[in-house]
Amino acid sequence: AKGSDGRIYVALSNIDPNNPVSFELSLKGTSVTEVKGETLYASQMDAVNTFEDPDNVSPKEITAQINRTSVQVTVQPQSVTVLTLSP
Repeated sequence: AKGSDGRIYVALSNIDPNNPVSFELSLKGTSVTEVKGETLYASQMDAVNTFEDPDNVSPKEITAQINRTSVQVTVQPQSVTVLTLSP
């Protein structure tokens, strides 16, 4: 999705419970100078937050690589990731 601020928002899901997945996003027709990302991931499929561990499942920063024509990112197993691409 493209926001009114000119940023592009991309959501990625990895439903594999055991293996990370690498993505390469083509940047044809657009210029990106910065990528920020957050991922929601836990080591166990049935992980939950508790009073003892309220941040067990919480968004964490993720890094992505930019080159002239694409963005590359690897996401954790059983995770949801949102990237924000800035012009």
